[in-house]
Amino acid sequence: VPDPFTGEYVFSRDTTYRGTTYSAGDPFPGAPTAADISTYNLVTDYVFAGGASAAIPEEYLMNYVLWGASLGISTGYRFPTPIGRIRVGGGVSTRLEFTEYDRAIFRPFDQQLRSGWNRIALVNKLILRMALDDRDLFYNPSSGYYIGQVLTFTGGFLFGDRHYIRTDTKGELYFTLFDIPVSEEWNFKLVLGLQTLFSSILEHFFVPSPYDIQSQPVAATQDLLYIDGVFFGRGWPLQRNAEALWDSVIELKMPIAERIIWLDLFVEGAALWNDINQVTTSNLLDTMRFTFGGGVRFTIPQFPIRLYIAKRFRVVNGMVEWQTSPLFNGANVPGGGVDLVFSIGTDLF
Repeated sequence: VPDPFTGEYVFSRDTTYRGTTYSAGDPFPGAPTAADISTYNLVTDYVFAGGASAAIPEEYLMNYVLWGASLGISTGYRFPTPIGRIRVGGGVSTRLEFTEYDRAIFRPFDQQLRSGWNRIALVNKLILRMALDDRDLFYNPSSGYYIGQVLTFTGGFLFGDRHYIRTDTKGELYFTLFDIPVSEEWNFKLVLGLQTLFSSILEHFFVPSPYDIQSQPVAATQDLLYIDGVFFGRGWPLQRNAEALWDSVIELKMPIAERIIWLDLFVEGAALWNDINQVTTSNLLDTMRFTFGGGVRFTIPQFPIRLYIAKRFRVVNGMVEWQTSPLFNGANVPGGGVDLVFSIGTDLF
């Protein structure tokens, strides 16, 4: 894996430079200026190889042990108002980490992992939450709305060994399309739900000297965002090491036994960006990972399990690209089959 902090600049595509044609991945001759980097779309060899999202061959994976202990305190308050419940809260935490691995054999590509070897690292966090909640039932709403914001400050003015800011912005809207009494125990009811979440990892606006933000990643690998197929991007394989995540869901749900189990149809789109700057420069439709399907959800607060049969697809250059799935696809037909999806529905904030 090319070193992400000392790697040389390479051409990101086939380019003619001063009469010589270079292929994508070829090193730039000499030390490029800022103008060269912009004009010829140069990137480091680490970024060209895929950066933190690159698929590392199994033979190059390493074993390490990370010990951690944390202590925190949090609080929250709720105020009823005519427009909904205002919820405010926050907390502080401190964590000590100690990393062990054999340096005679391994050299991690993650700078935070390298710098934490055989030393105690300190991670301090301040979390601030605020929300306006008008949902009728927070764990299974049929009407109302929710708007929430969470800010997590790590390091910076709190000091420590990691320095970044995480933002989580969430919105929800629910409508009961119809509610027809059928018996004393059951209503024929259909609820439409809209949910969206945007999360990002940002550089801290205050970094204590002598910490050099240019020679370090914004956050450690374990702090970065991901699609896991359970909470975000239902059914998709694990993809991690991102600085921005957008996940949106449209749901139609109907009760079987209103307090226990509901039928659920959904369409979900999730996008992941390894670099926060890609949010405004990349093609959103090409970035999204879509899933649609249906199944059942349990509405018991202590058991928020959902089971779906779902189909995944992407839209690439305006064309639908169906994903190959194992269920009902014994011949392994490209683009065929469906997924059995296990998901957990819970209130994140």
